[in-house]
Amino acid sequence: MDRKIYNECISRALKGQHFTPGERKREFCIAAKTCSGKAPSREAANQMCEVSASQPKPAKASKGRRAPAASGGGGMRLILLTTTGCKPCAAAKSYLQDRIDRGEIEVMDVQKSDFAAELAAKHGLQSVPKLMIIDSQGVPFSEIQVTENEQMI
Repeated sequence: MDRKIYNECISRALKGQHFTPGERKREFCIAAKTCSGKAPSREAANQMCEVSASQPKPAKASKGRRAPAASGGGGMRLILLTTTGCKPCAAAKSYLQDRIDRGEIEVMDVQKSDFAAELAAKHGLQSVPKLMIIDSQGVPFSEIQVTENEQMI
């Protein structure tokens, strides 16, 4: 379906209406189903939206790096602190690559990231690589040595 036509259809369905946030979410769902052609009628779209609202959605894995301030949710973050030209850091990245690719671990270079440099300085880290477990307020919960070898920073 043409994106422009779809967006116009959604806009017409919601324009000029005064909904509560819950009603707006429901109306958007209904409009999305009817505008995309997934539902032949408003009633069918409403039923589809009821079913999807009753089923919990799995949490999405983050992709790529998040900004340090973007962790305002309630979870822990895993940050691998590294530095440029560090052979033990390259080994640690290689060892953890699948978790890095899935977005479970963020890699931060202490020479390129102010947040990483501040974290290392504030907590007296003298060598990398270090896997830091950071709480939702940016406070380190724990640090883990990933490789046997380290490089001084």
